[in-house]
Amino acid sequence: MDEMNQESLQEETRSSEETEERVYHSRARRKNGGGLRKAAAVFGVLLLAGVGAYAFRAQSYKKTFFPNTSVNGVDVSGLTSDGAKVVMNDSVRSYSLTLKSREQEDDMITAEESGLEYVFDETFDNLIAAQNPYLWGLHVSGHEDYEIAAMGKVDPEAFETLTGAVACLQESSFRAPEDARISDFIPGTGYEVIPEKEGTKLDREKAKELIRTAICELKPELDLDQEEVYDAPKVRQDDPVLNASCESLNRYSRTVVNYDFGGIVLDGSVIRDWLTLSESGDQVSVDTAKAEEYVKNLASRYDTWHKAKPFRTSWDQDITIRNGYYGWKINQKEETDWILSTLPTGETIDRTPSFSRTAAAYGDRDYGDTYVEVNLTAQHLYFYKNGKQIVSSDLVSGNVSKGTITHPGIYPVAYKQRNATLKGQGYSTKVNYWMPFNGGEGLHDASWRGSFGGKIYMTNGSHGCVNLPFSAAKSIYENIDAGTPVIIYSLGGTGSSTTTPAAVQETTAAAETTAAAESSSAAETTAAAAAPAETAPVPAAPGPAPQVQEIPAPAAPSQETAQPGPGTQAPAAPVQETPAPAAPAQETTAAPVQDAPSPGGPSPAIVQPVPSENSSPEEAGPGTVQPVPDSVPVGPGA
Repeated sequence: MDEMNQESLQEETRSSEETEERVYHSRARRKNGGGLRKAAAVFGVLLLAGVGAYAFRAQSYKKTFFPNTSVNGVDVSGLTSDGAKVVMNDSVRSYSLTLKSREQEDDMITAEESGLEYVFDETFDNLIAAQNPYLWGLHVSGHEDYEIAAMGKVDPEAFETLTGAVACLQESSFRAPEDARISDFIPGTGYEVIPEKEGTKLDREKAKELIRTAICELKPELDLDQEEVYDAPKVRQDDPVLNASCESLNRYSRTVVNYDFGGIVLDGSVIRDWLTLSESGDQVSVDTAKAEEYVKNLASRYDTWHKAKPFRTSWDQDITIRNGYYGWKINQKEETDWILSTLPTGETIDRTPSFSRTAAAYGDRDYGDTYVEVNLTAQHLYFYKNGKQIVSSDLVSGNVSKGTITHPGIYPVAYKQRNATLKGQGYSTKVNYWMPFNGGEGLHDASWRGSFGGKIYMTNGSHGCVNLPFSAAKSIYENIDAGTPVIIYSLGGTGSSTTTPAAVQETTAAAETTAAAESSSAAETTAAAAAPAETAPVPAAPGPAPQVQEIPAPAAPSQETAQPGPGTQAPAAPVQETPAPAAPAQETTAAPVQDAPSPGGPSPAIVQPVPSENSSPEEAGPGTVQPVPDSVPVGPGA
């Protein structure tokens, strides 16, 4: 029972404790719920106050810039449009422009010097209007920098004064640009392209406008050299036409002509003065007149045709030969044409000029060491071949009393011919060896003469020819060539009245004959030595002989030292005239040789045709027969 009561008591106790615990927890819940409500109420009040303040402040940003806002680097935070304008104008007072130019020191232009100030439009108002004022809080920790085109303006008067003092705008400092060009000729180099030069001349108005714009836009720097304000060269060094022209000039100036006489060289140092470029610069032309002048000067220096020639006689006296038709003569037209055609090649060429007349050697002693020397005063002849004396012989020259003299001078042998018949007024004479040198004048044998030398020529001379003993003429004939010069002169103090009988002369000539001549002419020399008097000529070889028409020669002076030119008329010497012996009536003939021309032409028929003035070098080389003027009034004579 007691146990039951005890259990009942314990159960009641537990029930009581559970009841008290429930009551306690119920009270605690009621207490905590009241605190939260109070906190929420406070938060609500505060929130409403903050939102109100934020919204209130947002209203101000409808007319001002957000915090941390700048325009063109100027802080305009919280400023109205007008306030921002004031700040912007205050900031422009510190502005300056660094002006750079070509070949000048930098200029510094300030806002004050230019009278700079802002001119504003509605840009600031539009920027503020574009802001959402309720988003101003987002800009508290951020930053906004607007870049707008500066709307400055300069004071016109101040700007003109300013630019008038800027160094690079002074016309006195302007230097015009220079086009790229081709240099003058540089010895050893030729021509080069010289680069263009930019210069400092510029468009002032364009430059001023660029400066004005840079100031108004508040640019920190302006480099005029980077703008298109300077006058530019029209031709630059990479111009293809310029470079092609330079190469053409170099090609012409690289041409070298080495003339084979006098050490003459035609090269760029001379050619450069002949070259010009066309106005367009794409064509090289040669001044033909200058090329012609060059060849003319060349000829004047080195032509020996018709020029006086120094001569050392076999009598050891120096004389000057002034007449005749022998020497070098450049064919100026052909040589000029050749040069003009050669210049564009740029080659180096060894050159013999185009000659219309040739001689044996270059220089004033152009007759060389092979020539016939005739001393009219001494009536004596020497024949030298390669410097060696081949023949020494007395002679009979043209008849002084009749004016049919042998003309002094130097003449080339036109050709040589065997068995020619010489015809003139009142005579027809056959010769075995015929070597004409001056129209109808020539060397030939005169076997009808009984003596040579002395004064025979004064009254009983020839019709202009040089009469020789048979063996002398034969020896000369066998050793002479066409073109060999015959030098004829008078030399005072060398004359003599003594003649040499033909027989003696033949013997002497035979002894002096070269070995080659001796082997071919010994028999003829012996026969000639035994020939009868002047009127008995030695018979010629059989066969037809060409007929040679003689043209009478003019009278010549009797003075031994006189040297009349071709065609000179002089008084006859006061001596007894002895008629020349008649030629044999019966002519023997011989086959023509050396392409002898037909008789009867207007020129002496014994002279072969020769190249014209414009003959090519191939037609007129050394040894070629030289022409004789048709006007020389002389003819062959016995």
